[in-house]
Amino acid sequence: MTAGTTRAAISVALPPGKEFPVWARQAEQLGYSRAWAFDSPALYTDIWIALARAADATESIGLGTGVAIPSLRHVMV
Repeated sequence: MTAGTTRAAISVALPPGKEFPVWARQAEQLGYSRAWAFDSPALYTDIWIALARAADATESIGLGTGVAIPSLRHVMV
């Protein structure tokens, strides 16, 4: 890019699960700025484990919860 130009930040929202780290790594390679995991304990695996695994699989993409529903989680989580 030349001086004075800006690059759009693009994010992706993904379901947490076994493939989340792979998808986050692919999003990073494609130039995405962030990968968000959405929370639905009845449908998907643990959101925090998915984010931790993605952190191990990526280098620079931002990771976070797009939606987290504390009332659906055990108090210890």
